[in-house]
Amino acid sequence: MKNRPPKIRIGEESARTWQSGPTRRKGIGMFGHDWEQAQGTVVDSRITGYTPVGPGYNEVPRHEFVVDVRRQDGTTFRTTIEEPRNGKMVAPDPGTVVRVQIDRKGRVRFDESDPAVSTDAVLQQLSDRGTDAFRDELAQPPGTPAPGVAAQAPVPGVDVGGEAV
Repeated sequence: MKNRPPKIRIGEESARTWQSGPTRRKGIGMFGHDWEQAQGTVVDSRITGYTPVGPGYNEVPRHEFVVDVRRQDGTTFRTTIEEPRNGKMVAPDPGTVVRVQIDRKGRVRFDESDPAVSTDAVLQQLSDRGTDAFRDELAQPPGTPAPGVAAQAPVPGVDVGGEAV
């Protein structure tokens, strides 16, 4: 029989496991659970640095934003928010209304699930739009020019359907 560590029951204190039981003190929340939803309007942005991505010398600019924040109780204030370094955010343009989150200490961050700033949501919208356009083009009769492209004359010297052009 193998030596196995003793089973830990929920509520028992143990330094060997993260399931150390109810060690929370009153008034202290768990990591990530103390954020209040709010609305923000992007006023301005600036590039504060560059984040390397992928092989080679590829870099993506990192932004800092001036944002007017409006809490759920109606109070407003202006602050700066740094773009997260995880690469899952599309930099919003000035004037864009976005969802933000505020913690008890007054720190503000973008709500990355907001479709206005979420890379995943923007890519899904572009994919859906592209898929719909592709299906619409497929349903057109042969010879219909692509959207935004003028009808082209046949290529000289190419035999199409037995006819020399």
